[in-house]
Amino acid sequence: MGDNYLGEIRLFTYGKAPKDWLECNGQQLAVQQYQALYALLGTRYGGTTGQNFMLPDLRGRVPVGAGAMPDSNRIGVTHLFNGDKGGSETVALTTAQMPAHVHELTAHPGNAAGAAVGNAIPSTSTKQATAPASAPAAPPLYAAPNPLQPMNSAAVTIAGGGAAHENRQPYLPLIYCIAVQGVWPPQPW
Repeated sequence: MGDNYLGEIRLFTYGKAPKDWLECNGQQLAVQQYQALYALLGTRYGGTTGQNFMLPDLRGRVPVGAGAMPDSNRIGVTHLFNGDKGGSETVALTTAQMPAHVHELTAHPGNAAGAAVGNAIPSTSTKQATAPASAPAAPPLYAAPNPLQPMNSAAVTIAGGGAAHENRQPYLPLIYCIAVQGVWPPQPW
């Protein structure tokens, strides 16, 4: 593979790095053994200046282009610098991260059918809901629906378990390798 540039990264479909290439797995290399590659990479991926340096770690990562997007002066646009890391394989959202939304409550305006309500909230009232048999008729327990009727905040609970969920696009694992021997790249910098 003599047509590659030193420091070039390629994907390989077989299980190990070819001759003169190393896997991009974050391994530490001695500057003395890989002086030319160190001259290109420096310690941007870690290491101690003049002694050792790290290769990029692309295991479980997706490379993205470094630099700024066009019209990158907008709020929320990220400037990506060579060697930066970001993202996560899993994420657990908090309620603060969710957009405002509503949960519909479907109810029937008629009388209850006698089924017990699950997870009911105990009443704080000391009055009976129905009158004893010897008393005058009980007031109606149900009234015409009011679309703005407030509910006890404890009556509607948060749904979900709060666990992290998969946050990756569909993927196919291949091996990223970096050339440790090759043609010195042209230097536009």
